[in-house]
Amino acid sequence: MRSFARRESDKREPFHVSHVLSEAIELSIPDIHKAGIRIETDFGGATDTVVVDGIQIEQVTLNLIRNSIDALISSKGQKLKTPSESGSQSQISVRTSASRPTYPEGIDPAPENSLVTITVEDNGPGITGAVAARMFEPFFTAGGNGLGLGLTISRSIVESHGGRLWYAAGQDGAAFHFTLPVRIAPITE
Repeated sequence: MRSFARRESDKREPFHVSHVLSEAIELSIPDIHKAGIRIETDFGGATDTVVVDGIQIEQVTLNLIRNSIDALISSKGQKLKTPSESGSQSQISVRTSASRPTYPEGIDPAPENSLVTITVEDNGPGITGAVAARMFEPFFTAGGNGLGLGLTISRSIVESHGGRLWYAAGQDGAAFHFTLPVRIAPITE
């Protein structure tokens, strides 16, 4: 699996993180609309530059969005945790936030030590503790679909880019977060 995430064709280029995320969202729009799910984005004016294999990071984001879609579809009929103006509606949120490591007073971290955090969150039923404890194990799946490799491969890809991927209970449902280092690099368009 690690060789898959670090394959020789790994082509890293500078991208605005919002561009990579928007591409993944665009690929998931047909499934989102078909399932009657609303998607919200908040890139916070994300102009952060990341040097990544854009296709790999799109795949990570797409995997997290598809997992949210599957969770929301399987929870149809259950009460969703966030009511919208038109009643309870399934929702996925994709957002970014910037962070810098904390250093002792008087030490200013260099901009290249900054991270951008990407969050994919849904308002579904959430994830039980038993599932959360095993979800990154190869071949473990909580649902009936897939091989149970998506999160394992996604974590390997993110780590190969110098970031990390983790789960935390969301405000309303499940939330997956991953970080990527911000790079000082010009973007050539």
